[in-house]
Amino acid sequence: MLIIGSYQCKKNKSLVFTQFLGSSCFVINYLMLSAYTGCFMNATGSLRNLIFLSGRKARKIWILVLICLLLISGTIITWGGFLSLLPFLGMFSVTIAMYSDNGKYIRMAQLFISSPCWLIYNFVSGTIGGVICEVFVIASTVISIIRYGFDGFEK
Repeated sequence: MLIIGSYQCKKNKSLVFTQFLGSSCFVINYLMLSAYTGCFMNATGSLRNLIFLSGRKARKIWILVLICLLLISGTIITWGGFLSLLPFLGMFSVTIAMYSDNGKYIRMAQLFISSPCWLIYNFVSGTIGGVICEVFVIASTVISIIRYGFDGFEK
């Protein structure tokens, strides 16, 4: 519910904080399913969200590079075949979008890259809750775009 509701937040800081809480819950979910790539990606996403909550001060290029290297390392360490690329692509795209601090880019990355990747990964990994969550995240993202338009988000 936290991830779903995050896209109804108009302010990026609220979105990132709600994403932090939701990603933290998904760490436990994937760990219990032995879906280690998903677990590692969400742990990294939680860390990313904490860093980005600091505001513009934390948006240094070296921090972005460090987070991306952590995502790449996690994918290699937890490699379970090509399926492991899906959560990486999902988390990587949203990380780049969140770095921009532009609500439009965050929602577009979520809608067209991250959610489709996570939807497939969740289905194959057997996390019904994750599949349902991504379907609702897609709906919530579309609803937020309809509610606020593309110019109604922080840039």
